[in-house]
Amino acid sequence: ASYTLTTSDAHKYLRVVVTANDGKGGTPTATSAYTAIANSAPTNSVAPTVSGTATVGNVLSTTNGSWSDVDGDNRSYSYQWYRADDTAGSGDTAISNATSASYTLTTSDAHKYLRVVVTANDGKGGTPTATSAYTAIANSAPTNSVAPTVSGTATVGNALSTTNGSWSDVDGDNRSYSYQWYRADDTAGSGDTAISNATSASYTLTTSDAHKYLRVVVTANDGKGGTPTATSTYTAIAN
Repeated sequence: ASYTLTTSDAHKYLRVVVTANDGKGGTPTATSAYTAIANSAPTNSVAPTVSGTATVGNVLSTTNGSWSDVDGDNRSYSYQWYRADDTAGSGDTAISNATSASYTLTTSDAHKYLRVVVTANDGKGGTPTATSAYTAIANSAPTNSVAPTVSGTATVGNALSTTNGSWSDVDGDNRSYSYQWYRADDTAGSGDTAISNATSASYTLTTSDAHKYLRVVVTANDGKGGTPTATSTYTAIAN
């Protein structure tokens, strides 16, 4: 008097016919009303996984995760990427137009945490979701395109000054700059040594610099751990 539903019954209508047998040849029947077999939504057993280089300008991609459906329904998948301030999900917000299985990171994602929500649709009204873990978007250090340039009268007692050079930062981070002047014996850098306390954008030449070759190293600091350097060419200190 019981029946276990199978995949063949999914989205169908079942009834039961009861036959009464009096043992004397009488076998009349009665039938129940139809019972609709409701949809069972897909279930997720393995969450989506995000992969890719997690820096601005690169692409993250997601798997669908692992799903099953007791009804045997085919599934389609849709995606929504989210951006948060930390792994706890503070400020978690859907990213506009980020609805594909892959997503190209923008400046807005710098130093943020991204996740993706995958929706499985069985076409029968079942639309459960599964979410990935958060992916931290790593810092991209500033990059130098034009080296620092030294100017000034290159004789003892005069000052040399440097530009910062030209820098860019795909994360849009503000930058500060620091300086270190070096002294060498020739343009090949023989005996190249940092000059004590010569850490400003300008440097006044001393007797120790006579007939030497000076360069400056500029460090760009984005405040997020990126501290790349760029160096000027050597400047000959004239007699």
